[in-house]
Amino acid sequence: MVSFDGNRPDSSFKEFRPGVVGSPPTKNNRFQTGWYPCSTGSFERFPNETVHLDTSDTGIDRECYILLKYRQYFKYSTLVSRKFELTGQKKTELRNKMNNLEWGE
Repeated sequence: MVSFDGNRPDSSFKEFRPGVVGSPPTKNNRFQTGWYPCSTGSFERFPNETVHLDTSDTGIDRECYILLKYRQYFKYSTLVSRKFELTGQKKTELRNKMNNLEWGE
């Protein structure tokens, strides 16, 4: 279910983050998988946003947290950090679209 082992460099953290599949891919959801990342961070977490797995539970080798709200936060923080990163080509495209708009009166 959750794997934290392996000899991976620090730069591979995002590609290999352990997680749990929350909803399997099906034809109805266009084969998109609901995936919840996990963390071993020991800082205080909101109980309604996490599932705590303790070593006293069967099959859990290391204390960890399943982050239920992480995907929403990650998308928001990614958009915020990139809000001013537009390529020159994209700026030109947007400028042309704005110039071609017909303003109704």
